Amino acid sequence: MEGIRRNVLLKNYSGYKIGGPADFFCEPKSRKDIISALNFASIKKVPIFVLGGGFNVLISDDGFRGLVIKPTFNSITFKGREIIAGAGVNLDKLIKTTLNRGFVGLEDFSGIPGTVGGALFINIHYYKMLIGNFVKWVECINFQGETRIINFDDKDWKYEFSKIQKDKLTVFRACFKLKNVGFREKWKAIGKSEEIIRTRHYKYPQEPSAGSVFQNLDKEKFYGAPSISAAYYIDSLGMKGKRIGGAEISGRHANIIINRGGATAKNVIKLASMIKKRVKRKFGIEFKPEVQFVGFKSSPF
Repeated sequence: MEGIRRNVLLKNYSGYKIGGPADFFCEPKSRKDIISALNFASIKKVPIFVLGGGFNVLISDDGFRGLVIKPTFNSITFKGREIIAGAGVNLDKLIKTTLNRGFVGLEDFSGIPGTVGGALFINIHYYKMLIGNFVKWVECINFQGETRIINFDDKDWKYEFSKIQKDKLTVFRACFKLKNVGFREKWKAIGKSEEIIRTRHYKYPQEPSAGSVFQNLDKEKFYGAPSISAAYYIDSLGMKGKRIGGAEISGRHANIIINRGGATAKNVIKLASMIKKRVKRKFGIEFKPEVQFVGFKSSPF
């Protein structure tokens, strides 16, 4: 099929700058392209992984034995109060574009790397705010090439979870419902966005990473705990700066493992496994991974 490339090194598409080759790789620009790619995978009988910005994944050193699809649908359309964005749109670009048009709501997600499709798939959060709360509908394509419209429903959008993820769908585009405001509120939101970006640059490491390694604790299950922040428990163990190979626990944020240079997926796994074991032994808490795993037969930690 036209547009399908072979043996593409995935570390070039990973926030970690880690990962071996994909057997097959494509960057569809239209619905027709993505259906053709799905048909190709069906004929070849190979598994599929849909990659967004690559900022929440750990890719195996051995790569992925199948087809990696990286959507590049990057249009943004305004229809009255509806904003329709393609899956490949950079999230920060969407936020800046909507704010400039006087639509507010997404500014809390400023500075979070990735694409619209990836953000919706994992339902990114900023403290208690979930991006799914601003979605009216999402147009998806399943692995059989059928189009599905996912309408907003509170039950479908939870912390680090969406119906898109549950049903293994590929995002094509999404419609956001945002508030259209006047001049003063618009510039107030723009100022908030810029301040969040400055805070993120100060608080979070700028080295290659996949963001938070482990999920924060469930506030209801761990009611009364000293903190629900995973970083709190890792920091309490004095693990900042701990390093295995090129992988290191960030000195800025204890729940982020960075690539200091030449890190492998095995380095990250060993370090994350060490964190998980020590937290379990000291606090009796079983951490759950927040990153997605690509090319592994099962969760490596």
